[in-house]
Amino acid sequence: MLLYGHMNDELTPLWKALADPTRRKLLDLLRDEPHTTGDLSDYFPTLSRYAVMKHLGILVEAGLVLVRRRGRERWNYLNAVPLQQMYERWLKPYEGEWASSLIQLKVLAEQGDYTMTAPAQLQSKVHHIEQEILVEADVEKVYACMLDVNGWWVHRLAQKPDMLRLEAQVGGRFWEMLDEETQDGALWGIVTSIRKNDHIVINGSIGMRGVVMGVVTICTNEAENGTQVTLSHQIMGDVSEETVAGYNGGWQMALESLKQFADEGMRIEISV
Repeated sequence: MLLYGHMNDELTPLWKALADPTRRKLLDLLRDEPHTTGDLSDYFPTLSRYAVMKHLGILVEAGLVLVRRRGRERWNYLNAVPLQQMYERWLKPYEGEWASSLIQLKVLAEQGDYTMTAPAQLQSKVHHIEQEILVEADVEKVYACMLDVNGWWVHRLAQKPDMLRLEAQVGGRFWEMLDEETQDGALWGIVTSIRKNDHIVINGSIGMRGVVMGVVTICTNEAENGTQVTLSHQIMGDVSEETVAGYNGGWQMALESLKQFADEGMRIEISV
């Protein structure tokens, strides 16, 4: 009974945030790209700026929106991890095999496979992905798991287990060995900054094709109930919105895998 009450308390801010149509509209806007608070206010001419900020505050409290300041501007980013957790808990267990297949078919038909299809409406601009997740383990353990990339990194070119390599030092390579016999491989990025139990920064394409540069920063910070993992991925180059959306979803899966790895020791399963 105590567990049930505690569980409801944790979910209350999320249900409250999603119950209001204005807040759902704000999430729709942020799903496409980050916005300043002023930009978001312009979408709601019948609401005052204060009212929009109040709605954003509720979304922040629920963990659905992350705020990052750039000078005097307040930028708002969608953090879809809580939505993914809600889906995993409430919807996924009840999906039938056919229902799941049809949903996947719908997504592929409408959006295409971003890893295989030629990019549409390419734009040379900086894209930002900001996400965070709470891991119920101490910082030292989470950081150690973070460096053990074979335990949680979801995207592989060869779909083979234990083929990723991360040299945890400045100038170290993050790469995937595609064939041990021939030593074929693919470079994901180079470590440009690292501090034990604090952060790692990797610069590189991170698996994207074409003229692309990315910077991934993963930070670990002590929190009341464990460790707050914060991820920032800045992408610059000829990248389509579909590709950015795909990476946004990929990072959600990766952070969930890291959480399971650190919390429960569950390493990601890779089909050979």
